[in-house]
Amino acid sequence: MQSALEAPVTYRIPELPRGCGSWIVLDRNGTAVLEVFAADRETAERIDANRYAVVSSAEYLAHINGQPRAYSLAELAWQIMHMDYLDGRAPTLADAAAAFDAMADL
Repeated sequence: MQSALEAPVTYRIPELPRGCGSWIVLDRNGTAVLEVFAADRETAERIDANRYAVVSSAEYLAHINGQPRAYSLAELAWQIMHMDYLDGRAPTLADAAAAFDAMADL
């Protein structure tokens, strides 16, 4: 008979890919609520799977990086104000569009 210590362990959370050191705990809305580091796998295993999802930080960051960034009006205004070619004139709608495009490249 196999003892509990010899039984194969099955995990409810994903294995971490090479070079990834943590899991991200997400609520039902997909909002990150906790980061659990690899050294503390036991804590990650205790997360209530009915209320939260546990994904590797690599998977979470790949998801975030694949989404368009939401810019605030303050960021857009700052970008417009610092355009080199305005030469003291009031910015136009075309200037605002160019600033928004420039921010997408950041």
